[in-house]
Amino acid sequence: MRSFFLIFFLLITSTDLASRACLCGNHYSSLNTAAGPIITIPAHTLDQGRVVLGYGMNYMNYSAFSQSRLRSLNQSFIHAHSINSSLLMSANLSLGLTDNLNISLIMPYYMGFGMKTTDRGNTIDDGNSIGFSDLSLLLKYRFLHSKKNKFALAALAGIKMPTGNTSQKNEFGFLLGADDQPGSGSWDPLMGLALSKSISKINIDSNALYILSTPGSQNITVGDQVLFNLGFSHLVERFSGKRYKWTVATEINGHWQEKVEYLGVKDPNHGGLVIYISPGIKLNYRDRVFTNLYVSLPTIQNLNGEQSDIKLQLGFNMNLLI
Repeated sequence: MRSFFLIFFLLITSTDLASRACLCGNHYSSLNTAAGPIITIPAHTLDQGRVVLGYGMNYMNYSAFSQSRLRSLNQSFIHAHSINSSLLMSANLSLGLTDNLNISLIMPYYMGFGMKTTDRGNTIDDGNSIGFSDLSLLLKYRFLHSKKNKFALAALAGIKMPTGNTSQKNEFGFLLGADDQPGSGSWDPLMGLALSKSISKINIDSNALYILSTPGSQNITVGDQVLFNLGFSHLVERFSGKRYKWTVATEINGHWQEKVEYLGVKDPNHGGLVIYISPGIKLNYRDRVFTNLYVSLPTIQNLNGEQSDIKLQLGFNMNLLI
C-alpha cells in the first residue's frame, strides 16, 4: 500500500497560470499522486531517493467572441481578449530528498489558438501564442504524518521563474500583451498547504496554493492567484490485481485571480473565479507506471468584465516511478 501513495508528477493542469489572466488554467494541476487525486496536491511524499518522471497534456476550450460581440465591444471602445482553445504540455521531475521532503521541477510548453483583441475600436487578430512557459520549482514538506490515523499534513513553497517566451507578436508585428504571452517575465513566489486523510476505502485530499504575482514583462503584473482543491478517490478493487490497480476520482477545483495591473491601473476585463467539477480515472501498472484521464467541467464562472468563458478542460498524465 505504500507504493499506492507514492507521488508525484507535476501539472497541470492547467496553461501557465501566471501568464493567463483569463483563467485559462494552470500547470500545477498536473501535480498528483500515483494513485489518489488527479488535480489536487496531496500531503503524501516520495520516499527518500525515489524519482518520478512525468509528462502531461491539458486542453481547454473556450467560448470565443462572436463577430457581433466583437463589434459591440469595439463600438464601446472596450479593450478585451478572446481565445478559441489552448494546449499545455509539461515535463516534470520529482525527487524525494528525504521521506518527508520532496522537490519538483515543472517545465510547461504553452499553445494558445485563435486569439483576438479589441483595442481602440478595432479587432486585432493576435493569431497563436506558442512557446515555453515559466519553469517552476516546488518544495513539499510533510510535517505531520500519522499512519494509525491515516492522516498527513504538508507545507508547500516554491518559485515560478521568468524562463518563458515573452516575445510572441500579432499580425502587425507588435508584441502580444504580457498576459497573452507563454511566459510572464516575473519571479512569483508560491506557498500553501496540503492535507490527506483516508476514511475506510475513500481517500480525501485537499490543498490551497497562493501565487504572489510580481511585475514582469512590459511592466505588467498579471495578478495574484489562489488555487484550492478538494478530491475524493477510491481504489476499484473489483477490477484491480497485482499488476493493475484502477482508481476513480472526483474533485472540486477552484482558481481565483486578480486583475492585471499596469502602472497602478487594473484592467477590468481580467481575472475572476472559476470552480470546476472534475471526474477522472487512474491506472497504476505494477506500482511503477501511472496514467490518468480527467475532464473538468466549469460549474461556477464569475469572470471580471468581458472574457471568453471556459467550456471544457481535458487532461492526460503519465508518470514513471524510478
